[in-house]
Amino acid sequence: MAKATSSEKILKAATQLFAYRGYDATTTKQIARAAGVNEATLFRTFGGKKRLFRTVTERMIQATTPDFAPVFNATEPADFARLLSMAMYPILTPVQVRLGIANTQSLSEKQLIAYSRENAFPYYQAVTNKIEEFQRAGKVRADVDPRSAAIAITILHYGKALIEALFGAAWAKEAGFKPIDIERFADIWAHGVVPRGK
Repeated sequence: MAKATSSEKILKAATQLFAYRGYDATTTKQIARAAGVNEATLFRTFGGKKRLFRTVTERMIQATTPDFAPVFNATEPADFARLLSMAMYPILTPVQVRLGIANTQSLSEKQLIAYSRENAFPYYQAVTNKIEEFQRAGKVRADVDPRSAAIAITILHYGKALIEALFGAAWAKEAGFKPIDIERFADIWAHGVVPRGK
């Protein structure tokens, strides 16, 4: 196995520290110590804390962009919900969620709006468009607001990840969460909880 480079060690340490301490509470000295390098190496490689944090968050965004092609090719709402859930759950780890929170907290309101437009809105709009497509085909009720349905399935994905990020992986075990629940959650989104035909 290839030995990790100094930059890889720094990025790994920075990811963990930024995720669990936040941007403001994390120092370059702490990152260098956790990475096993001297602080001068960190500055020489990344130029400083701000640029390092930007690199960490950019890598996070790249790592959390699954292949959505099979998802958006689904022809049934239940299949769409299941495939979307299976694509999202594996990448929404507690570290990724905490990094996302740290990133948004480090942005001004103007920067946050720009970040959302670039990274969150395209996903949300694509989900909305797919639901509208199902609606036109008569596969989703005409009285369902596609935007609300898109928000609902987004909350479905991020809800568990956010709780896990806040309370730890032990929460999922204590709550009895199993991988099969991904399909169950998708089914609830697609069909609701009221007995069918009522």
